[in-house]
Amino acid sequence: MRLQTKIKALEAFVAWEAADKKAAKAKDALVSGLEGFSRDVFMSRAERAWEARDEAASARNAFDRLAPAQRDWARTTFSAVKAYAYAVAERLGGEFSGTWHKNVEWGDRTQAFSVTSRGDRYSRACTFRKTDVEHKIILHAPDVARLYAEAAPDSDMFIASAAEDLPLLGVLEDGRYLWATQKGKRLALQKGWVAFRDGEVYHSLKSHEHAERGLAKKLKAAAEERLAKDPKTQRRLRLVALVCKGLKATLADAEAMGYCAPGIRAFQSKHGLGDEASLAELAKTGNPQAVALALKLAKAYTARKNKKGRVQ
Repeated sequence: MRLQTKIKALEAFVAWEAADKKAAKAKDALVSGLEGFSRDVFMSRAERAWEARDEAASARNAFDRLAPAQRDWARTTFSAVKAYAYAVAERLGGEFSGTWHKNVEWGDRTQAFSVTSRGDRYSRACTFRKTDVEHKIILHAPDVARLYAEAAPDSDMFIASAAEDLPLLGVLEDGRYLWATQKGKRLALQKGWVAFRDGEVYHSLKSHEHAERGLAKKLKAAAEERLAKDPKTQRRLRLVALVCKGLKATLADAEAMGYCAPGIRAFQSKHGLGDEASLAELAKTGNPQAVALALKLAKAYTARKNKKGRVQ
């Protein structure tokens, strides 16, 4: 099935689903106006309900005219991406002091954001109010179709990206990917290039070439990460934390290891780390990448220290 065929099929199903919801809402408004409303108000609502019903029937007919394989693909993709987007909003959207909601809709462009509002008071005697939040993801059918034409939700690329808290939401016409991320407790959207190979993924906000170079560094660092899980390495790390107590890792150190800027920011947000972290703080995260970074810095620090001692 060609990409444009998939896009049109998904757009047709989204249009039908939206028209069907609109018709149901207009019907509910009509039923609620059976009592207590003037004749003019009732007739106005009835007219809107009939128009909405006709629009829904037209949208359904347009979808039914598609080939069975196209209809099946559109239904399956619609359900899968909506469930996936709800899971993304729940995973990345932080809790505020008030109520917490997640919402997924379809629109004319992909978006991910959070909206806060004033909630209930903490108590009757307190004048301060809680903060309610709605974490919202808006899906765009062409972006979704391009993404799902490349990879399935259970593919290694999807899983690797989600593991870095940068879950994929779509692909633009120019080839850039769209992924959700965290900014504090809020949802946000980023767009850029993604490189994937051998189970590793790299997100770049700069260019496709930058993503490929970053992935090459990351694959090299993966071998060091596997060593970081070894029990002997863990004992070395505890010793390193004592010997290199004042040594700190910076953003530049992480980038030099091949980690992408979006992934670094997501890691910082998840573990509550700033732009600098001690080797002990990195070790406490239990993250293999962080452990590998700590060991590399400690090795370089020890080498410099030994060289300085020999010179003296």
